Amino acid sequence: MVKKKTPKIPPLVEIFWEDHYSMGDDWHEPDAKHEPCVLSAVGYLVAENEQYYWVACTYELATGNYSAGTAVLKNCVTYFCEHSPARKIH
Repeated sequence: MVKKKTPKIPPLVEIFWEDHYSMGDDWHEPDAKHEPCVLSAVGYLVAENEQYYWVACTYELATGNYSAGTAVLKNCVTYFCEHSPARKIH
C-alpha cells in the first residue's frame, strides 16, 4: 500500500494595510485632507519577498495552485496575524 503524502498548506494570514494611493499608472501622495483607507486580506500566504506579501483566497491541495489573490506592499502593513493551521475534527 502506497502512503499518500500530506500536502503542505501555506499559512493562513490576516493582513491590514493602508491603501496604496494609485490611479492607473499614477501614484499619489497622502495629503492632510484625506485619511488613508485601510484594507484587509485574509487567505493563504503563498509567497513573500522583501517588498510584498502574496495572499491567495483559494488553494488547491492536490496541485499547489492558487487563485483570487492580492499583493500587499509590506511597508503599508498596519497589522499582520498568522493563524493556527486547521485541524481535523473527526
